[in-house]
Amino acid sequence: MPSLHAALSEALGHATSDKRLEVLRRVAETGSISQAARDAGTSRKAAWQAMDTLST
Repeated sequence: MPSLHAALSEALGHATSDKRLEVLRRVAETGSISQAARDAGTSRKAAWQAMDTLST
């Protein structure tokens, strides 16, 4: 089983913690994971994977 860091790296690519926090902040601001992903410069799939990783 991959580590949390490895799972986040796979989901978001480089600057993992910054992207993860950016996605969370944007979701809180917009109420939309799709908009949050666009604003954070990541894919919707990567945003969902990051959120899923945080909930486990």
